[in-house]
Parts: sequence; structure tokens; C-alpha cells
Amino acid sequence: MTARPEFDHRIDPLSAHGAREPVDQLNRGAVARLLVRKLLEERETVIGVYGTWGSGKSFVLDLAIRELFRANLSVRPIVCYFQPWSYEPDVSLAPGMIMALRSVEEQFPGDNPRLAAGDIEEIHKVGENLWRLIRRAVSWLKPVAQGAAAGLSSLPQGSFAGQVGVVAAASALGAALPGAPPPEPAAAWDPEQIRLEMAELIAALRRAAEHGSGGAAADYRVVVVVDDLDRCAPDLMVDMLNWLKVHLSVEGCSFLLALDHEAAARAIVGRYREYLGDAADVAYGLRYLEKIVDFEVELGRSDLVERMAARALELQPRTTRVEEFVERALDRQGVRSDEINQLMRLPTLQSPRTMLKVVNRFHDVLTAVTAQQEEQLQGMPRGAQLPVDYPFWLLLLVAMYYRLAPGYIEAFCYGRRPLAGALPGHGTDEIPQPVREFDDFLDSVAPEGGKGTPAPSPATLIELYSAVRQLAVS
Repeated sequence: MTARPEFDHRIDPLSAHGAREPVDQLNRGAVARLLVRKLLEERETVIGVYGTWGSGKSFVLDLAIRELFRANLSVRPIVCYFQPWSYEPDVSLAPGMIMALRSVEEQFPGDNPRLAAGDIEEIHKVGENLWRLIRRAVSWLKPVAQGAAAGLSSLPQGSFAGQVGVVAAASALGAALPGAPPPEPAAAWDPEQIRLEMAELIAALRRAAEHGSGGAAADYRVVVVVDDLDRCAPDLMVDMLNWLKVHLSVEGCSFLLALDHEAAARAIVGRYREYLGDAADVAYGLRYLEKIVDFEVELGRSDLVERMAARALELQPRTTRVEEFVERALDRQGVRSDEINQLMRLPTLQSPRTMLKVVNRFHDVLTAVTAQQEEQLQGMPRGAQLPVDYPFWLLLLVAMYYRLAPGYIEAFCYGRRPLAGALPGHGTDEIPQPVREFDDFLDSVAPEGGKGTPAPSPATLIELYSAVRQLAVS
């Protein structure tokens, strides 16, 4: 039975890293080792792993965590994993990170240094005090959230702004964690006291490692791994970045962040748009991010991504390209091979997660449609015969299915091209980049009367699109 890959790579801080190694088919191990050297050999730092959705940021974080535990360096890591989006209903993410640090003795058992039992109570005490200080610092947001709650009726029902407003208001009106201090004026909190308490929490963790695992406290460094920060609401994302750099960066602690840096830059611009005026652009957000992140790596395109998807799905022995799979499935060559290869290299398909989804669905739908075609050829009840190059059109529709809005796909099926002008009310500045990429690709596809087979009729394309959605033809 074919093994399907997990599209969502998850890091479990409550489990030890066993003997089962993640398969690094994109050669990202070198990136992970570079991150470890930066985290442990250099001064305390904030490091960013940048990439779009599905580019493999969490996978690289997992590789880096494994390398941290294996590193034969003079500095030994105490790894704390923090997934901020799970704390998003609160008005700030910073208290959630302190909770993760406070309970670090539960994380990565058998990999993290053993912390002395006699020091755990002190870690909890310092962590709780710091948590309360941060809660006090962000309490001034509560009246703002209450005002947002009062104005929710003016927001469109079901709108994103309305949902965020509800979450913020709910947190402001009592969704704080038990024991939260009552609201106080912003002037009542002391930023320097927060830094001192953060330094004491990190020192307590290092002392506990010294007492429980040997060596000296100075031999240890706390590494806080922050995953999926860009899944949080934009304002919370910017707030967390500022907390990391301004209040929580102390001796003995480094941070490793995974985020879409362009999304973060847009969130920063949105936060300060009123101040920036005409200067509000993504470039400002990227420069702002440079002040927070000391070193970054960006996960770009890889020529290995299609091979990775084919091998992960075990389509056929030694299959490394979709073109090869089509030829083996149909037992013939030259089924728009050049165009299949060109399609699979569109930039919009190059994120590992997108490629896995495209190849997986194409495998399933091609298997179903091909089986039905064979039944028809063997005297079973006949429907409309598909063109000989139907695998190419199936693949194109699967790629569109994962990258375009349904309206664009329907426009393509009915022959309305270019896609950039197919939907009413969309100006040229509003056309998504994937739409432009598919338009450029379609311009290169052999037209009717050209060297290739004519494009299928709208009825055939609609039937194939239905198969893409339902994994069967009618």
C-alpha cells in the first residue's frame, strides 16, 4: 500500500527524538547545522528562518533541534519550543512564551539536560513573577479591546476584522489566565524590571542544568524555538517581535524564529501606517525586521522538490519526475512531456507542501480516470472519450486547484483567456502572481493547429475539473 506523506510537519516538544530520522531530500541539513553554529558559538542572538507557506520552515526547525542536541560544542543547549498561535486568543503572545520557558523541564525528555529537581520550584516562581509583570505591562490593551467590542456591530458579519475584534474583546473582558493582575496604568510597569526578571529566569534554568547534568551554568544556553509566528494576527506578530528584541533578549538566551518575512513586513507596515504615511511600504517593514533579527536564512526554490514529492509518494520505483510517472502509467511516451516539465517548474508550485499536494492528488485522480477509460475501451458503458493527452490537462487543473481561486479555473475551462482579465471587477494591479504565471504558461502551450493536440472542449475540461475535485469522473 502506498505510504502518504504528512503534509503538516509537527514538532512535539513532549517527546524525545528517537532513532527515526526525518528524510532530508532537499538537503536542508546544511542549513540546520549553520543555524546551530550561530545559536551556540556566537553571542546571544535572534535568528530567522524565512520562507513562504509550505516552504519547509518547521522541518528545518526540527532538523536544527536535532542538531542542537547532537552538537559537540562547548556550549550546551536547553531547548524550549514555543508555538505562539496556540496562545493567540490572548492580547499578547509574550506571556505564553514565559509559560513555555517555565515548563521547559517537560520538553524533549531525554534530549534536554536534566534539571535538578530542587531548582524546579525556583524556576516556576521566577517564571510566574515574570508572567505577572508582562501581564501588567500589556493590561493597558484591555480598554482598547473593550472599545473594539463596543464597535463590533459596525463590522461586517463574519469579516476577518470582526473575528479578530471578538477574540481581542473576549480576552480583554476576562479570558486572561487565572491569577492575572487587575488592569493598571501603563506607567505602573517597569521595562527594566522585566529584563531583570527574564535574566533571572534564564539564569535559574542554567543553574538547574548545572546541578542536574553537570558542568557549569555558563556552559548552557537557552534556545527558544518559535514556530509559525506568521500564523498569528498581524498586530500580535509585531508585538511579539518587539518583546523579543527589546525586553526579553538577555545573556544566555537565543531565539530561533520561523516566519514568512514578507508577511511580517506587511504586518509591521500596517502597525505603523498612520505614522509612516506615504512611506508605508513593504521595504520599510523589511528594514524594521532587520533591526530585530540578527541573522536569517531564506528557504528558496529547490530543483529537488519535484523529485522529493515523487519519491515521498512512491509513485513508481525510481520515479523522479511527474513526466516519468505519466509515461509509465499510460505505457507510452511523449504525452506533452515538455509541457509537463515546464508546468512543474512554475515558481508558484515550488513550495514542498504545494508540490506534495499537487503530485499526490494528480496520482490519485489520474489512477481513477485512467481506470475508467480502460473500462470504457473494454466494452463497458461508454461515456465521452477523453483526448489522448488528458493526463496533461488533469495535471494542469490539479496545479490550478491548489494555486488559483475557483473562478479562474472555471474561466479557463470555458476558454476565457487571459485569466488575468477573466473575472469582472479585478484591475491589473489586483491580479495575483500565480494567475500571471499560469497565463504565461498557457501562452506557451501548443495551440489548436500547432504541433500539439488541440485543447479539449469546455465540456471535457469541466469533466476533468470535476474529477480533480471528486477523484472520479461522472
